[in-house]
Amino acid sequence: MTTRSQQPGSGRVALAVVLAAVLAQFAAAQTCYPGAISTPDTNFDVQFSSKVLNTTLSYIKKPKTTYNRYCFNVNAASPCNSSAICCKTNAVTRLSAVSIAIVPTCIVKGLTSNVSLSTPEGANAKSAFGFKINKASKSAAANIKIAPTSATAKSLGSSIVCINLPAAAGLCNTVDKLCGASTCKINVTTTKFKPASLTKPKSLPCCLAGNVNILPAFQADFAVTAIQLIPTSPVAGQPFTARVTVTNTGEIASDPFIVGVYADKAATAACGEAADKTNTTGPIAVGASATVNFGLTAGTVGNKTLRAFSDLFCNLQEKSDVNDQLTLPYTVVAATPGTNTTNPGTNTTTPGTNTTNPGTNTTNPGTNTTNPGNTTVPATLSNLVASALAITGYTGLPATLLPGQTANLTFFVTNAGSAASAATTYALWLNKLVAPVCNDAGATITGAVPALAAGASTPITVPVSLPSTLGALTARLIVDFACSVAESNEADNVAALAYQIAAPVGPTANLVIKSLLADPSLAAGVPLGQLLNLTIEVLNNGTDVSSSAAVVTAFADKLGTPACGEAGDASIPLPALPVGSSANVTLSVPAPLLLGAKTLKVVLDGNCALIESSKADNVGSLLYTVLGADFVLSAAEAVPGVGSLLQINGPFALNLTVTNIGNAAGDPGSLGAFLGITSPAACGSAALNSPSGSSFWGAGPIAPGATATSLFNGFQAAGSAGTYTLWIAVNYMCVIKEPNYANNQLNFTYTLTAPVVG
Repeated sequence: MTTRSQQPGSGRVALAVVLAAVLAQFAAAQTCYPGAISTPDTNFDVQFSSKVLNTTLSYIKKPKTTYNRYCFNVNAASPCNSSAICCKTNAVTRLSAVSIAIVPTCIVKGLTSNVSLSTPEGANAKSAFGFKINKASKSAAANIKIAPTSATAKSLGSSIVCINLPAAAGLCNTVDKLCGASTCKINVTTTKFKPASLTKPKSLPCCLAGNVNILPAFQADFAVTAIQLIPTSPVAGQPFTARVTVTNTGEIASDPFIVGVYADKAATAACGEAADKTNTTGPIAVGASATVNFGLTAGTVGNKTLRAFSDLFCNLQEKSDVNDQLTLPYTVVAATPGTNTTNPGTNTTTPGTNTTNPGTNTTNPGTNTTNPGNTTVPATLSNLVASALAITGYTGLPATLLPGQTANLTFFVTNAGSAASAATTYALWLNKLVAPVCNDAGATITGAVPALAAGASTPITVPVSLPSTLGALTARLIVDFACSVAESNEADNVAALAYQIAAPVGPTANLVIKSLLADPSLAAGVPLGQLLNLTIEVLNNGTDVSSSAAVVTAFADKLGTPACGEAGDASIPLPALPVGSSANVTLSVPAPLLLGAKTLKVVLDGNCALIESSKADNVGSLLYTVLGADFVLSAAEAVPGVGSLLQINGPFALNLTVTNIGNAAGDPGSLGAFLGITSPAACGSAALNSPSGSSFWGAGPIAPGATATSLFNGFQAAGSAGTYTLWIAVNYMCVIKEPNYANNQLNFTYTLTAPVVG
């Protein structure tokens, strides 16, 4: 099959699938050997490394402004496919230049005269790299071109070079403004060389392209944080329970995943290696934990190693796989001799006479006088027990709890019954005089209690802001709040904790958020992944200077009270503030990559380093909406054609149907047809770099909730009779940021038939 491609500013060009013809046409106009960074094509790569905002440069003696430093890791030694043309095979091929495409309107005197290159520590990098800012031309977009010196290129393995942008208002003072998106378009060129793998090769450079993400990739992380055995030393041949705690230490909630356990495995398990027992858990919120219980049977007597493995099949992307496994050494013991574990002391012969195991009935001997030998089993019930209610995660001495203090309420829920308990709820009151009852009013917070097997237990942690009222208070808890679970005992569903809220002794600082501003404004909503530049005015209205040990923590989207020390999306140290003074603190967080209403939250002293007169005024919030299109390619139909039947050598187009399920209008932009793809490719995937045909969406922007159709022209049904497959993708170049790219793609299968004769 061949296709014809509608490229910008060009006519419809027939594309041949005959490889020799394609290579011949390519070679005729070839100026370099193409490839893609961050792929096995090449060992030359560029990745975003880090940023430092509002900093100074030691080599600029009279700075006009502070600088925002953005660092990139320039690599000439990435692992690559040795058979790829641009996989360096000798020292002759070296890095020539790195070009970062920039927004043309950013090129103004205030920026160009103040940009410089440095090391990550802020030292001048001019001895290793030079740079030039280039305006757009017919052959290239506006760009910052970074070139290593000859000595640097010769010895380059991996090096970090930083672009310092003046932080002055009105300029492209952040890298996302400079690049015009949350990714920067990067081009890497090498010195010229002749590939040994080609016949009569030209002496050309490699020209490598790619998009580099300049925002951190948000991922979950499934860490196995605890293992508990019940009993701690199982009896050989007898059942025991392994209780595994998995914590999400990442930045986003996890999808459901499979946890596996091995009753005795000292060596690290491989992905998908058969486990003795598996269970599915999740999703788990950021910072939250889940307890997963496994019923096992103890093996032979001796020392063992129980191993737990989260995300057993390694199906989900996460920040680190290192913490997915945890082990617990334990010992299997022999059964105690003489123990009757089958049916001790059963009275089935004569009322009041124990003939099976005399002397073992010491509780109520001889009471079965009505129906000797009655073997009816009492109804089995669950029994939820609330215990270990405590306040944790706060600053100061153990007896010091401050008004408005951020802290955690922790407790355990245990099923002490003989039957499994269904999922239910709990309720907490930070101050309540009497024990709560079912569906009691005025709870401070309510939450979920998972279903528990008999004998199982789960820890629960709830972030709270403690009351501003001074004095003696009592926190109270009830589990099975709605009384929906049938239990053998309802009296142990409650727990209480007496505590004191006291004014701190002596002078203390008190940090207050006077104002919280975001740039760009949040009033009309912001695009997916938009970098939100925050300015927080912080006042110390206490009676003592505030320590510089405190930090400001920002959350792009956070419901409820952040836990003491909870990691946010960004943080920055607070300067020491004298009494009555204030300071502006700036930091940036990316808007979430999910559409809808969000709550931006900023916390002063987020690391709980200070004792203050009150913590109640340490938190500020802004409500906003993340806007964006989300295109769904729902249908592709050949025109002309009958369904998916096409005649050999006949021209055809594809009529594409696209729905925008997002909350903002958008133009699907580029359309691509691909050979060899059979499942959705991720945005930026190398599989989407080489379409066999491409065109532009011709129906204009699609409103939220609307559906539109457009013709994808330029196909030729070349080939022999048979069935063929095209992979169709809209917005395949990811110009429009979407929360989901998988639904932009569709497999179109068609059949070629011979032309009808006569």
